Amino acid sequence: MSESAEERFHQSPASSPLWCPPTDFFLQTDDFSDLNYGQSLKSDVMNNAQKLINDKYVGMNGLEATVLAPYFEEKANTWHYYEGKKFQHAYPPSAQIHHTGKGHWVLSYKSVDSQSVYLIDSMRSAREALSPSLQIQLAAVYGHTDNLLNINMPFIQQQRNSVDCGVMCIAFLVEFCEKGHQGVLSANFDLSQIRSHLLRCFGKGDITSFPQIAHKLRSNVRCKDIQLRLHCICNMPESSI
Repeated sequence: MSESAEERFHQSPASSPLWCPPTDFFLQTDDFSDLNYGQSLKSDVMNNAQKLINDKYVGMNGLEATVLAPYFEEKANTWHYYEGKKFQHAYPPSAQIHHTGKGHWVLSYKSVDSQSVYLIDSMRSAREALSPSLQIQLAAVYGHTDNLLNINMPFIQQQRNSVDCGVMCIAFLVEFCEKGHQGVLSANFDLSQIRSHLLRCFGKGDITSFPQIAHKLRSNVRCKDIQLRLHCICNMPESSI
């Protein structure tokens, strides 16, 4: 029986890479260490989780590499893009994990029957709601219909520390793919198990719903609505600095 990636992590030198059969993605030992020892997740983990999800849920659009998030170069007073590439418009159903540029991961998605983009933030009370980089990303992925982008931020389950935003984004993304928007709203993940579950998913090369704790479903979920005004020609935010 072949070893899982998780098993090989415990046997490999810290500097050696790990390949995770049967998929063709690539993670470093440090990435597994971050997962195993409760650290913030880097883009390689987020991108490879999105790849597993993209391979499994073939009808889900978006899910591009998170490195496409723009960053602002203050000396040049301009936005820069990785290799000049930008996020592409994604028709619903679509989803995307975003790095906000503020050391934080969030999830966005749009259903076929929805007029709004949903923004899922598991640490919303301590973070800027829409950073300039995030505004640009949302506009690129979803802002190709009119001059206003409606963004809905529901009050979902929150993380209990400062480092679980990445793994919770992945967990919520799987819920959206499996059960749609209502699955995200009702999710109550077992936060003590989410990292070990993701490790097992990488080891198997197959991602499944994250473990949850039974709870009483909320009858009404509070939401915050934001309107992002876009330029009529380029579909970029009017204020993004």
